[in-house]
Amino acid sequence: MIRLLLPLLLAASLPLSAAYPPFIKGARVETYAEVEDVALKVWIVGESEEGVRKPAVVLFFGGSWRFGSPDSLQRHARYLAGKGMICLLADYRVLNRNPIKIADCVADARAAVSWTRQNAERLGIDPDRIAAGGASAGGHLAACTALSPAGKEPQEAAASRPNALLLFNPPLVMAPFEGDTFAFTNRVDRRFFGAEPKALSPIHNLSETAPPTWIAHGTSDKLVPITTAKAFESEMKELGLKCELLEAPRMSHAFHYRDPWFSKVMSGAEMFLRGLGWLKE
Repeated sequence: MIRLLLPLLLAASLPLSAAYPPFIKGARVETYAEVEDVALKVWIVGESEEGVRKPAVVLFFGGSWRFGSPDSLQRHARYLAGKGMICLLADYRVLNRNPIKIADCVADARAAVSWTRQNAERLGIDPDRIAAGGASAGGHLAACTALSPAGKEPQEAAASRPNALLLFNPPLVMAPFEGDTFAFTNRVDRRFFGAEPKALSPIHNLSETAPPTWIAHGTSDKLVPITTAKAFESEMKELGLKCELLEAPRMSHAFHYRDPWFSKVMSGAEMFLRGLGWLKE
């Protein structure tokens, strides 16, 4: 029953403005990949400047890997674009529109990051300052671009790995993990994975090469418990890696879409990026 209810609960937490296919005013639209006759697009927010290579972030929407739309994160994209970034709102295949598995969603996310790096010069992007980010399932995909086994040639795999992660209430524990008393994997039908759960579980694939990571999570999130984010943060720090966790007291899943937390969360993400030297003072 929980597995059946989860998509409905996640849908209820998404912005009412989200629509598919999206219309994102002022965004430039390009196709980053074609998979089985499906054209996967990105909506690009933020202006390039001649002779300037800006930092960028590829953002992936939430929706339990089953539904959702890139426009659900357009407010986040416009905030970061206003701080000097190029933001790419990426579409990817989801179960309600395509016969796919979570592993296919991850493959699409990797393709989006790789395309961004390959087109960095044309788009006015610094190829060494490309972040991946996302909300809920989209946060999981962003983390997987950096952490899960790519199964590709080293050079090709490197192109799909971001230089930083911005994650909003992401599922980071997708397989049994010591200390995880409420495994998110128990709420996802394993037939939907399309790969071994550990291969799609960011915490199980942490290594010294993991990029700097920023996470925002509600302490009262019943869908993706904050204990999973804390476990991930702890593992990152044990490896000597940079990981910041912004805890939102008494907030539930998808709290970051609404004021006043939207402003608090985006300010936190901005400060994290400034700490990396990505944004100008």
